[in-house]
Amino acid sequence: MSNESLEVQFARLDERNKMILSRLEQGQKDQELSRQEREKLFDIVQDISHRLKNLEGSFSSAQPTIDEFRAIKLKVTGAGLLDVDLSAAENAGYRRAIERLLMTKYGIS
Repeated sequence: MSNESLEVQFARLDERNKMILSRLEQGQKDQELSRQEREKLFDIVQDISHRLKNLEGSFSSAQPTIDEFRAIKLKVTGAGLLDVDLSAAENAGYRRAIERLLMTKYGIS
């Protein structure tokens, strides 16, 4: 055995136990902090997921309006309805007026 007295050996053992206990407590605190951070990140990801679903839904509901606007714009741009070439520079005022009318009518901004 060693030359140290039993009291010294117990004191060293007690110090080691205190160190192990301290590390265990710190590990538990770190785990709790990690769990809290994971929960925050999960909430953020869930929020982004819901916002993305809402955005996708609004795009899909707006699609017919956008398609209608494009179809009408193509018809009007071709000049067949007004017998005016709306793509010509001198008729830009007519084209802008028609675009404003259609955009107002279909709520496109």
